[in-house]
Amino acid sequence: MKLRYISAISLASVLLMTGCSVFEDVSQKVGYSPKKKVTAEVVTAEPKSEQPASTANDVKKDVATVSESKPEVKKTTEKPQTPAKRQTATKVETKKHSGSQTVSSVDFEKLNGEWSIMSVFGEKIVADEHPMLYFEASSHRFYGNNGCNTINGGFNIPAKGRIELTDVATTMMLCPDAPFEYKINQAIGEVAEYELTTKGQDSFLFFKSEKGGTILTLHRSDNAFIDGAWQVMAVNGDRMAVNDDMRLVIDIAEGRVHGNVGCNMVNGNVLVDTEQTSSIQFTSLMTSRMTCPDQALETALLLALENVTSWVKNGNTHVILTDAAGKELVKLRKMTREEMGM
Repeated sequence: MKLRYISAISLASVLLMTGCSVFEDVSQKVGYSPKKKVTAEVVTAEPKSEQPASTANDVKKDVATVSESKPEVKKTTEKPQTPAKRQTATKVETKKHSGSQTVSSVDFEKLNGEWSIMSVFGEKIVADEHPMLYFEASSHRFYGNNGCNTINGGFNIPAKGRIELTDVATTMMLCPDAPFEYKINQAIGEVAEYELTTKGQDSFLFFKSEKGGTILTLHRSDNAFIDGAWQVMAVNGDRMAVNDDMRLVIDIAEGRVHGNVGCNMVNGNVLVDTEQTSSIQFTSLMTSRMTCPDQALETALLLALENVTSWVKNGNTHVILTDAAGKELVKLRKMTREEMGM
């Protein structure tokens, strides 16, 4: 290779020195041609010249491959539709939530207060002290007892007639005589609907399951009205059988009554039978022993109070105490703050 390189250089030098223009002839003699070299490089550089030509079967395979890939392209174009469906579902949930806004604070207030559990799954509860639930409208919380253990949790009214009792928890005491404990717990876990009815000053709350059957019945009397100080207006229907000193103060929450029966002071207990509507009883009445000129009037009032079994609201300021037969025994008028010296 070195010798050929030198020979080529020498030949070029001779040509330049002689000024000859016979480059093409000399080039052909040494086998060098720029045009042919370019052509040769292009031909030799093509890899396709070494590969076999595509057959008709290969073309068909390519067409089949393209046609098979079309479904994949179609799936890709369908993916953007998924977020659109999710947005629609979100709107539906929002509408449902906005519909629940028709529930006002009044609906919660109607449940506010203490309710005695009267029956569970249709079975009447007989007990000296009934299991109870207390609903606090301001905090949307409830608490109570199932006859043995304490219950507490939250409640919500998402729509008219619907109720949710949430995060319910109980204590774990073991009670030998609590036959309704398990059933009450079970019923509370199934509550989904409610119905509220009133009869006079009594209210009844019916808790129902998703199937619509009543699983808990609760009762409450509007005892808040009868709480407070009262002026005795009549005894056994006789307005003349009273004097201005006859006054009673009734405290349902404490279960106490005290006052003046005309001359002597009186103290006693107040009982409410949750199984009876508008129930109230005055028991264990005790008086001071002062000698009074209207002793007969005092005795008549004391005897009447001992026979009272219920009460009836009479207007916005009066209450009538009756016996078991519904006979009027004592008529009371609610005292004003000024009359009570407040």
